Amino acid sequence: MITNYSVITHMGLFSKDYIIGLDIGSSSVKMAVFAKKESGMVLKRAAVEEFRMAAADETLYQKQVSEALKKLLQGFNPSRCKFVAVINCPRTAVKSVILPSMPQQELGESIRLSAKNYFPFPLVDALFDFKLQQEALDNGVKKYQLLVATTSKATIDRYLSLLGEAGVKPAAMIPVYCALQELKMVAFAEEKRNACFLDLGSRFSELVIFSGKNIAFARKIPLSGMDFTRALTGSLISDRGKTELTLLEAEKIKKEIGIPTETSLVPPEYKISAGQMLAMMRPVLEQLSGEIDRCFDYYREESKGARIDALYLFGGTACLKGLSGFLAEWLGIEVKEQSPWQEGKLVMPAQLACAVGAALTQAEGINLLPPEIKEHKKRTFKRAGWEVFFAVTATVLTFLYIGMKINLSNLEKKISSAKFELRSFLPQLEEGNAQHFSREIVFRQPLWEDVFKEISNIIPQGVVLQEVSWQGKQLVLQGKAVSPEQQKAAAAFSSALNKDMFKQVKLIQTDNGFELRCSLD
Repeated sequence: MITNYSVITHMGLFSKDYIIGLDIGSSSVKMAVFAKKESGMVLKRAAVEEFRMAAADETLYQKQVSEALKKLLQGFNPSRCKFVAVINCPRTAVKSVILPSMPQQELGESIRLSAKNYFPFPLVDALFDFKLQQEALDNGVKKYQLLVATTSKATIDRYLSLLGEAGVKPAAMIPVYCALQELKMVAFAEEKRNACFLDLGSRFSELVIFSGKNIAFARKIPLSGMDFTRALTGSLISDRGKTELTLLEAEKIKKEIGIPTETSLVPPEYKISAGQMLAMMRPVLEQLSGEIDRCFDYYREESKGARIDALYLFGGTACLKGLSGFLAEWLGIEVKEQSPWQEGKLVMPAQLACAVGAALTQAEGINLLPPEIKEHKKRTFKRAGWEVFFAVTATVLTFLYIGMKINLSNLEKKISSAKFELRSFLPQLEEGNAQHFSREIVFRQPLWEDVFKEISNIIPQGVVLQEVSWQGKQLVLQGKAVSPEQQKAAAAFSSALNKDMFKQVKLIQTDNGFELRCSLD
């Protein structure tokens, strides 16, 4: 179902009618439509089309995205719209770097040679782009502060395929960080404080710290909305027996109840109490708060004591009830679930932030489209200009145009063939990655001496372990709390495990105590 936030109006005849920002997520497609006028950018329409998360079924996911895009774009002529798409994957990142002044072509080569020093992941088949943030003098030497962005070519090809199914040819593809920067420069231009934007998606979360209008620090946070949902799927044991929520049930409860307090009222049909919800979600909340706090500490050290004054929450998870209050109390700063754009009385939801930022992107910004497509678009633009200007001048120009069309067709066939060959290698690459991962699992054995030493160091007072066992790939800890506040003590132990060498900690409350299941880092 499409959720619309405004009504579209007719625009000009000859220029691009609209600038459309697209944000393709794991369970929805977001769209923001703007028109460029003398007074600035004017919002014409914004909409969200949600669909069921397809998990690992890539074919189903592509079908759902294609159908969502076609529904959102009904009534639009794609050839008369400029599209800017937001991209994201584990290998999509940006970095603020400082380099000596040099020609732009040499800057690009210098960045490619030194990129391994900027990004902590393999850069095989990586695409790069950069833009100048500001110039500075360092001991009389002119230097550039640049924003460098990268992603994998496989990611770009995947998005091009998704968009192509709906007849969309994007003018630019940008990372989430750049979309948030455009949002900061246009919609938050009056914000003079050092601000942090946090985009909380269902699969990825991105944190960006701004110094003025420039990105000073950017990082992926390894927590997202799905982690809150999974936290609620643990086993619940009470006098009514054992209960386990499905992902769909947990997602519904999360959206309706949010982060409960101990006195919150949860309807009986949800099969879970407010105390149980809080105990199960608290480790994720504390881990998220700790990750944000560590980013702030790093920024303070790098900037010689600069302080973050406000945290703005965007993305679908930003609207989680009680989240902003919890983070404000933990971090000790102002935290807001923020609308990315206001047009009159219309207030946009936080989940549309990246789509709005993409539509606001300027031509000279970062664009991670492959070089051959960028060059192709430049040639297409020039050809269209000559066609309009010389359409009625001479027959010879018509023949020239036909020749250019033939060359263009040949080039598109070559690109299509290259994409086909690339896709043919993907199954082999995925199989190799799966075999490598399997070997890691088989040969990875826990060092029990270290495990027991770490547990003895972090177990809180008032908690007694009764049994420790290794079941499958998980370490199982059973115990009880001598303190009358058993849930808080067990939650504190769970949170301490999460911050140490353990991961994926799940807390199960029982009538006689508690059970903790986790895997080793």
